[in-house]
Amino acid sequence: MSGEASDPGSRVGSAAASGDGSDAGQLGRDLSRREMGGALAGLAVVFGTLAVFDLLQGGPEQLSTTGRWLGDAVKWAQTGAVLLILRYGQGKPVSWIGIEVPRWKDLGLAVLTGVAAVLAGSVLAGALLGALGTEPDLSTLTFLRSLPFLQKVFVVVTAGITEELLYRAYAIEAIEAVTGSTTLAVVVSTAVFVGLHVPYWGLATGVGQALSALVLAGAYVWRRNLAVPAGAHILVDALGVFT
Repeated sequence: MSGEASDPGSRVGSAAASGDGSDAGQLGRDLSRREMGGALAGLAVVFGTLAVFDLLQGGPEQLSTTGRWLGDAVKWAQTGAVLLILRYGQGKPVSWIGIEVPRWKDLGLAVLTGVAAVLAGSVLAGALLGALGTEPDLSTLTFLRSLPFLQKVFVVVTAGITEELLYRAYAIEAIEAVTGSTTLAVVVSTAVFVGLHVPYWGLATGVGQALSALVLAGAYVWRRNLAVPAGAHILVDALGVFT
């Protein structure tokens, strides 16, 4: 994706990087009605089904194995819906959100990004929370560790692929396309991502997740390749759930 000069995501990234506020408005006006409508519809799917996810999963006080299966099923349904909107609503290829065959270099960057996310989300956030005398809520992590092995694998892979596609790749590209602002795209997508997790993980843990999410968002914006943040996310979650 990063190599296609005509790619809309590349034009948005270049304009946003220039910091010229007039570019942001121009990018929104340059979108066709189909592209604008598709982007807004896709964002509605990404941001508007959080309540359904919470309802099916049962809420933080009612975590269950069945509820977890249903919650993850919603994520895959969201992903399928967004991909359909991307292709038939916006008329874009999947490369628009960084889906391409990963190279060894991408996998290496995914590992490095995962390490950076762990350092930011655990070490840095832990030091900050320790200084404030706040303890993270580990009840959800304890629940995930208690799941059957195959379901833990499914949870980790589902989170890594669907959340990075929805809340990182698609959200960032769509918000950039509409507003021309990379900064706004990263801030909004990160806020929604953290908002999805705080009800189950607590506000203290949300601080670490926000820092990790910013690392993952930075990796996506840098590479425009979904494999990098998705691989990093899988690594981070696997370390938490299986260790």
